[in-house]
Amino acid sequence: CADDLINVNLPASVRAKESLEQRLLEAEQAKAALKDSAAASKKADRAARKQHRKSEARKRARQTQDEDAQFEAALEELGVRVVGVAGDGNCMFRSIADQIEGNANSHRRYRAAVVDFIRSHREEFEPFMEDDEKFDDYVARMDTDAEWGGHQELFAAAQALKVNFVIHQWQGPRM
Repeated sequence: CADDLINVNLPASVRAKESLEQRLLEAEQAKAALKDSAAASKKADRAARKQHRKSEARKRARQTQDEDAQFEAALEELGVRVVGVAGDGNCMFRSIADQIEGNANSHRRYRAAVVDFIRSHREEFEPFMEDDEKFDDYVARMDTDAEWGGHQELFAAAQALKVNFVIHQWQGPRM
C-alpha cells in the first residue's frame, strides 16, 4: 500500500531534514566564529601596527642636540620655530589648536571639528578605511581622546578649517 510506504519513509526523511538543518546551523555558527576570529585578528593587527607607528615616531623624534640645533636653524631661515606639545595622542590636534588660536589646550574642539567633518563627508572618507574597519567604528575611535591623528585626519582638518598645513621634518621633505 502506498500509505504504508509513505508512513515508513516519512520519519526517515524528517530525520534527514533535521540532520541537514543541524549541519547547516553548525556550518553557519562555524562561519560566524571564523568571521569573528578574523575580525579580532584584524583588530589585533591594527593595534600592533599602531603601536609600531608610535614606536617608530618616538625613534624618529630622538635627535641629537646638534641635530635639534640644525633643525631649528633651518626652520628659523623659514621664519618658523618649534613649539613643543604634549605627546599624548592628542598632539596633532594640540598642534592645530596652537597654530590656529595659540592655545594647544583647545585640542578637543579641533578634534570634534575634524571628526564632524569626516562624519558629514562619509562618501569621501569611507573608501579609505584600513583593515576593513567599519566607518562608524573609525569615527567613534577618532572621537576618543588620545587617539592619534594621521594623514587622513590632517587632510580633513585642512578641509574643515579651510587652511593649508606645512609639515616640517628633520631631514625629511616638507609636506
